[in-house]
Order: sequence, then structure tokens, then C-alpha cells
Amino acid sequence: MAAGFAIARQDIRAFSAGLMEHIAAQSAACRPVSELIVDAEIPWGEVGLDLARELARLAPYGPGNPEPVLAARAGTLVRFEDVSRKRETDHRRMFVNSDLGESVRITWFNAKTLPQTGESIDVALHVGVRWQRGEERLDLTLVDWRPAAERLRVEVADLVAGREIVDWRTRSDRDALLAELQSRHGTHHAVWAEGLDVASEDWVSRVDLRAREVSALAILTPPPEPAVLGQALRDTAARLVYLLPPLTPADVSPARFVWRVAGMVRVSLSAHGGYLDTGRMAARLGARQSAVIAALQGLQAAGKINLERDGSGLVARAPTDSVAGGCNRKVEAAAMDPEQRVAVESARAALAFLLAETAAYRRFYVSAALADLFGASHP
Repeated sequence: MAAGFAIARQDIRAFSAGLMEHIAAQSAACRPVSELIVDAEIPWGEVGLDLARELARLAPYGPGNPEPVLAARAGTLVRFEDVSRKRETDHRRMFVNSDLGESVRITWFNAKTLPQTGESIDVALHVGVRWQRGEERLDLTLVDWRPAAERLRVEVADLVAGREIVDWRTRSDRDALLAELQSRHGTHHAVWAEGLDVASEDWVSRVDLRAREVSALAILTPPPEPAVLGQALRDTAARLVYLLPPLTPADVSPARFVWRVAGMVRVSLSAHGGYLDTGRMAARLGARQSAVIAALQGLQAAGKINLERDGSGLVARAPTDSVAGGCNRKVEAAAMDPEQRVAVESARAALAFLLAETAAYRRFYVSAALADLFGASHP
């Protein structure tokens, strides 16, 4: 970000002219920046030394660690003055009354169009600490301003339970947000999505998250339960979480759910010796692991499979030598003995309850307060 070189004195003028010509050509090709990205919006009451000291812990600032930009709304410009009392400069001090009636001083280097005295303005600031005659002072530097009537486009990251949460659930531009995440974080982010009929190879399930070291996690499909959300957060250790506009899997009936689980069992019987990874099955379905187990218990109660446990976990066995017969053969209710019929109905009732609980949690997820989703009371 810096360079040094030597040049003969007589070449300085030609070098300067050539450099300015090159810069002008480069500038003509640059797109103007129309939006200012703000890291957080703060009330005027928090603009003070305590906040400045906390932010100072993030220093040193530079490439890869830019100084945070904070926004405060609807302050009233009282007056402004030149920073120098001896000569005219391009720098100004702005004195702004907050909504609490207190006045703050903000330095604006290379000031451009100034607001009118008495105007209500939103400001974007750097908040720091400076020392003057051995005394610690608040140092506010203006990044930009606009009339308060024009609402700033601020992207606010809420700090909840030690994580920064960016809430985009109410946005309608899902594809644009996915592209924005790729631009911002590249391979250092993961998009978590499960149970969808149409998926992308760039999306991952809860199982895949265990092997990913990412700094940002974007949640696309509402999790099936709080425990799954909590485990996903622990698996990634991501400190920045984006809540994308939810793409919710379609609700399925218990019968349809059992049919899908049975299909996975058939594959396991034919290709994997009957070994069942219920966690991976649940991730593929976007379901609770307990729902998968309930479906398996229903299949066993109906006589379609036998379940065993060994050191590796759960294993399915076909009740006959025919793999197809184990999962495809219909068992008529009339052929069941009373005990078997009770077991089947019990498994179906348990599955229906778990699927209903998942549907209810996903409805809750769409509009729940962040503290309720990520608070200390949740895993």
C-alpha cells in the first residue's frame, strides 16, 4: 500500500504530468460509489468515550481491517467553523445537537457541501480517542451526511449471544443477497439449506458444516428445531450469521415422509449393508433426526424392516431375503396382531407430532426476534 523510488530532479515535472494523465485515464473507467456501507447504527446517547475506547481495541486499522463506520440519525446542525483560527482551510468542525439535547463536535476533513444551520441530518462517523495535553478526548470524524428525511441505507449487525447477526429475512432480493455474500466472503462463507426440491451445489447441509471452517454462515432454510440451529452454530464457530429471506421446504404428510425414508433404507440395504446414518438422512430431508427414527420405527412395527444396533450405530435388515420385499411389500392392517397395530399407530402419531412441531418452529423462525432465536436460553 506504499512505495518509494528515486527520480532525477529534472524529470519531476514530466513524471508528474505523466502520472496525472494516467490517473485521469484510470478514473474515467471507475464506477462512482453510490452507497456507503455502515457497520452499525447507534443512538446519540452511545456516542461517547466508552464506545470510543471499545472500538480502539479493534485497531490498528488498515487494509483488511477498515475502521468501523457508525451511523447516528436526526441530529440538528447548530453551527460549523474552520478547524484553524489562523488561516482558511478545507476542514470544518460541525457542532450537532443530538436528540438528547446535547451537543457533539464532529471534524470533517476536506469538507464538501455543508448542511444548513438548523437542518436535521443523519451522519456516518468514525468514533475514536485522541489525547490533548495529557487528557483523553472523544474524537468524531465525519464520513458523510445527508438530510434526515432521506433515510440512510444502513446494514445493521445485531450482537446476540456473542455473534453478529445480519437479519435479511424480510428482504425480497434473495438472489442478489446470495451474490453479495459471494462477493463479500468468497469461500469463507457457507449457505446452509436443506430439504428443498431444487438445490445448488454451493449449498451445504448441517452434516457438511462440520467440516467447514467459515467466518460467516448464511441460513437459507429455516432449521427444523432449535437444537439443530444450535449445533450448526457450534459446528461452524462462525461469529457472523446472515439470515437470508427464508426458503422453506414444503410440508409433507407423515405417509410421504415415511415413503422418503423407506427409499433411503432401500439404498442402504442394497449398497451399504443396511447401515443407517440417521443424522445425514435428517439433513437430506431437512427434518429432525427424531422424525427419521420415528419413521424407521414405524417401518419396523409394520414388519417392513428389522432394526439392530451395533458399534457403528443403527442397522436395517430385510425381514426376507428379498431387499425389495423388505420395504415395498404392503402389510395389510387386518393381518397385524393387536400389539403390532398399536406399535404402528404409536409410531405414526409420534411422527405426525414431530412434523407438526417442525412446521410450527419454521413459522416462528420467519418473524421471531433475534434474541428469541439466538439468545442464551437456546443451544
